[in-house]
Amino acid sequence: ALLIVLKQEFNPHLTAANLQAAFNNKPEIPAELLELLNIKAETTPKSAQKFYARRTKADTDKALYRLLSLGIIEDYTVDYLTSEYTLYLTKQTPAYYAFKLYEYVKRYYSEARAKREIQQITSIKLKNTEGSVTIENIEVIDEKTIIRDCVNFLTDFIYSQIARKRYLAIGDMQDACEVFLSNDDGNQAFKEYIFLYFNSKYARSRYEAKLENVDESAAYSLTDETEQAKNNLTLARVFDYIALMNKDKSGGAIDNIKHLRGASTRLLRTNPDNAALQLLKAFSYFVLGSSSETLYKEAETSGLNGFMHYFKEFEGDEVKRLAEKVAEYRHIILEYAPERYHEKISETIGHWIDIILVKYHAEWLKNFNQKFLINDESRNTNRAKRIAESVVAA
Repeated sequence: ALLIVLKQEFNPHLTAANLQAAFNNKPEIPAELLELLNIKAETTPKSAQKFYARRTKADTDKALYRLLSLGIIEDYTVDYLTSEYTLYLTKQTPAYYAFKLYEYVKRYYSEARAKREIQQITSIKLKNTEGSVTIENIEVIDEKTIIRDCVNFLTDFIYSQIARKRYLAIGDMQDACEVFLSNDDGNQAFKEYIFLYFNSKYARSRYEAKLENVDESAAYSLTDETEQAKNNLTLARVFDYIALMNKDKSGGAIDNIKHLRGASTRLLRTNPDNAALQLLKAFSYFVLGSSSETLYKEAETSGLNGFMHYFKEFEGDEVKRLAEKVAEYRHIILEYAPERYHEKISETIGHWIDIILVKYHAEWLKNFNQKFLINDESRNTNRAKRIAESVVAA
């Protein structure tokens, strides 16, 4: 009888799948009960089944952690004996919740990137867009929806980050398998890839490379310089790291490139869009993995994406300097890569130069059209309008 009341008063759309989910899919729902409740034994989307299912402890803990991250709750305690949670809340200003969201995003991105991310929320606006993100500088446009907007953004952000990182982690495992398959001594190459993925010297904090002079050293820590991949490096600094492969006397050039592969690949899991790390990864993959079609394509994608990011930093005729840097990048790779792959690598990177120059000319033409053709159309329209007015007047 209670179930009938619940169906009639609270959930007229209850289905067999929903009801089954509410019992964690354990007991079979008798046909008599379904008939009594007038419920059709139909299948429903998985999203609906999850909505009606009982919330697990893991789900509760995740929800509370996210509310804690946004400052919606200050703290909570768990009574494991009774399975009860006690929440402690203090009402805050709407801007406070937006600021806490910014602080959370800043764990994964640089300050500039985190600032751009939170401004995507329509209910948040910065009073001074040039200033830093502070509670005082945040203007909340719609106070009624700010908590909902922040929670929605945080949920989307977390799942997009997790999904992407898991996808890339699977890619790293695939690359390790490709290293095994594409080397004569696959077992040793596989072990080396895994070990340097976790223990690369260039990923160590405060690492100093040993240079030509025994007493001379210089800081070359990708972890420190990129702040755990949050920040990008200048293109000049990328070339410093590439030149280091011959200068770092703590190992041979190929060994150093293997360390560079491990550091760049692992740090890219934190921020897959870091252009400097993409170029360093592509460099190491071209040198070490050209025998594998999968690793070669990975190098091709990473390298082009990296240079296209730096394209934004060059204006006008300076883009030609970027094309020259790409040619220099190709020249250095060919110094290390096996000779049998030189033609293939040279053709691939030459294609990048073509793409950069075509993009440069396309943008130049677009600006030219906006500056001259649109103005000409406007002048012609005004001239036609004056002629028409003079005809009407006559």
